[in-house]
Amino acid sequence: IEKLRKSILNTNVSALSSIIGKLNIGKDLARIAVKIGSKYEVIDPSKITVLLVKEDYTAIKVDERELLCDDSLETLVNRLDSKIFIRVHRGAAINIKFLKELKREGDRKYTAILMDKSKTEVPVSRERLPQLKQFLGID
Repeated sequence: IEKLRKSILNTNVSALSSIIGKLNIGKDLARIAVKIGSKYEVIDPSKITVLLVKEDYTAIKVDERELLCDDSLETLVNRLDSKIFIRVHRGAAINIKFLKELKREGDRKYTAILMDKSKTEVPVSRERLPQLKQFLGID
């Protein structure tokens, strides 16, 4: 523990600032490029309704289309604005602007229903429910 403390204290402040700056890159992008097969498709993040894990891909629902992306869900969530996109399950993240309602289906079991044409239903895990409630200002 002492070695770790010394290492942290001796770390160059400018290096830390650089790392922090890199972490914030892409959070407020007007457009985002995602790899889909052999091409990159450029999409508007504000039109993405949900990101879902589907086997070895991440399905991106945007403008009533479903695109299968090569990037992991974690990678995409980290690139998108954390004020808009929230993980609700280990295999799903939603755009909070498209959340219509939270439907209770049992003891601490909820489903997020989105405002897209297909009224997509996304399970909310018990582990992520408190974070979602806090994000929405629910007790």
